[in-house]
Amino acid sequence: MKILDLLGRCGIASLGMVESLTQQPDFFSLQIAEAKRFHSAGPLPVGKGLSIMAGGRERCAIDYRIQRDSFPFWAVEFVIQGRGKLELDGQPFLLVPGVLFSYGPGTRLQITSDPASPLVKYFIDISGPDASNTLREHGLPTGAVAQTLAPGELIPLFDDLIRHGLLGSALSYRIMEATITLLLVKILDTSVPPGNSGSLSSETYRRCLSFIENHWQEVGSLKEISSACHIDPAYLCRLFRQHHCQSHYQLLLRNYTGPI
Repeated sequence: MKILDLLGRCGIASLGMVESLTQQPDFFSLQIAEAKRFHSAGPLPVGKGLSIMAGGRERCAIDYRIQRDSFPFWAVEFVIQGRGKLELDGQPFLLVPGVLFSYGPGTRLQITSDPASPLVKYFIDISGPDASNTLREHGLPTGAVAQTLAPGELIPLFDDLIRHGLLGSALSYRIMEATITLLLVKILDTSVPPGNSGSLSSETYRRCLSFIENHWQEVGSLKEISSACHIDPAYLCRLFRQHHCQSHYQLLLRNYTGPI
């Protein structure tokens, strides 16, 4: 049996499960070092007036640069690693871990990844008559930029959307509906204007993060890091769960082995 026939019998032939098996949509970037993405041949309804068109996680190539005068859907992107620059309708923003931004039809968009620290980001593309209002109600109107104070709470939700988007069963659509609702509420609950986090915990987190990045060759344990930063080990763990996309251990491991 041909593999596409098998996918069809499983109810998932309409999705781009494996990019090499199906033609990629023209709105997928090719300047990607690694990606896990799904797309639909038609709208995947996940609620009244709202449909998912595509989603995924991308590790950008060192020459990643996207420039568009418009986009066919409403989109949300979420940076979890690396650095870059963003322009939305000519307004510049810095892309760093934790930044979220939205765009849609008519938005002029330019994204450039830093070659020395390529972006890793999630994205979700939606359509439907309620798409624009839904994003606006959750703090991400078209052309908005925000920063989440709890990226670690958003990552599992994006991963669930990708997993069920790739699975593509009828039950998966119901799970995706619940997941995207929770994701948007989490974004509304944890996000602030970019560069405006300002809380004591975020300042302490940034101080600890800077210490790890500058002294990763000298420290290797939670106790050593927390002692050097003059905080309790349990509090250090809470800071990374709240503010970072990785644990302190994963950050040390990434510095030892390179990007993961």
